[in-house]
Amino acid sequence: MIEQRAEIVRWNPLDPQPPTELLRTIEGVYNYGHYAFTAEYMDLMPDLRVISNYGVGVDHIDLQAAQER
Repeated sequence: MIEQRAEIVRWNPLDPQPPTELLRTIEGVYNYGHYAFTAEYMDLMPDLRVISNYGVGVDHIDLQAAQER
């Protein structure tokens, strides 16, 4: 269903080369697992508006950087 409203892009943040051109267009992130979601990653996504986290806790998300946006 969501595919009708948004383009789904799978990206592993452990990849050494993030797809920077693609990241510039992202408005929302669904984080599955406990990958670190840092201010540096958020800086690559100037249109980022929402971060959704599947799991328990948010220690791996830079909440201060997210709130400043």
